[in-house]
Amino acid sequence: MNSIEDQEKIDAIKAWWKTYGNQVLILVATVSIGLGGASLWGQYKHKQSVQAAYIYSELEEVVNNGSLDEATEILRKIIDSHGTTIYANFARLKVARLAHQKGDFAQAEEYIRHVVSNSSTDHTNALAKIRLVSVLIDQKKYDDALTLISEIDDVSFESLVADLKSDLLFQKKDYDGAISSSNEALTGGNSTNSWKGIIEMKKDSMESLR
Repeated sequence: MNSIEDQEKIDAIKAWWKTYGNQVLILVATVSIGLGGASLWGQYKHKQSVQAAYIYSELEEVVNNGSLDEATEILRKIIDSHGTTIYANFARLKVARLAHQKGDFAQAEEYIRHVVSNSSTDHTNALAKIRLVSVLIDQKKYDDALTLISEIDDVSFESLVADLKSDLLFQKKDYDGAISSSNEALTGGNSTNSWKGIIEMKKDSMESLR
């Protein structure tokens, strides 16, 4: 899995199931024995979660259209009305990505740092840190980025982190270190053939600078 956007969607589903899975199972069991499962359904905040999911789907469409102002407004709506749901932090990451693309590094960093400090799972925390490293690199905050990337130990992001570290070390003109990190990215267990081709190209370019 190399697409961070796809990973965000998967994590959102996993987080929802972790939060509400037991209640869903209770509901199914209750209905099956005729004890009025409908009343339980309303007790575990299902309505709030559904509403947040609907607004989040609106946010995805707005982000895809590239409207940062509108995306920021929808994010505020999610935070104000559904700030305790799993969708709030994923919405922050979604808008942060767009802000990063638009060159608003301060806004991107603000949203991502909130997720780093308040993520509900280690996986989401790692995802947010990867996002933050990219923002720090573009701000030329290389030392801060290097410190942060050393804290990411989620094996599912192993190759992605190694590739990102290679880019970071390249910016610091540590070509030997960058090449070494590229080799780690190439040997990682979660890199695809197409992505390996891109890493190989970058590695060849760096070797010519030694």
